Amino acid sequence: MDDDRRKRYLHQVSVSNLPDRFVSHRLRSCITRPAYHVAESEQYMKSAEIRHLSFTVICLAVKHHHQAVAVQISIIQFLQFYEHLSEAMAECLTMLRDVYDYPQLGDEIIREIASKTFNTQDNKGPKAYAKFLIKYAETCPRSVLKQLSLLLDQLDSEVGLYFAPSSLTAPLIPLL
Repeated sequence: MDDDRRKRYLHQVSVSNLPDRFVSHRLRSCITRPAYHVAESEQYMKSAEIRHLSFTVICLAVKHHHQAVAVQISIIQFLQFYEHLSEAMAECLTMLRDVYDYPQLGDEIIREIASKTFNTQDNKGPKAYAKFLIKYAETCPRSVLKQLSLLLDQLDSEVGLYFAPSSLTAPLIPLL
């Protein structure tokens, strides 16, 4: 199946017209689960084409199939367990905001990160969240600026150890 046919197929798959009793979580996860499995593999995420197609599936699930909460949970888990996905998930949320006009998910994820407390012995989690926040601040500075007051507490926590406060606020300066 060539790339254009794949994209057309993804756009044609619409279960949102069916009543909810016919569309189970399992049916929706049949579409998104392969995209999540691809994202978990660091090798696959190095390929720009594969990464883009995976992000397209995730974005379409959020936009047309009401999967924002499920994707939010998955992204938070990815940030917690897969360090290589920090910047990739920021790119995915940027694509969701710019191409699919759905900035709400990025705002929700920033709010959830802002409310997190980290264990002092956890080195991997705060570093991954910091990388995500830096990349997201570079690509979507307005979204981060709206949530900056919530993120200020994280600068004093374990997340703040992995980046200078200026690395988060530098992309926001032109907006001020």
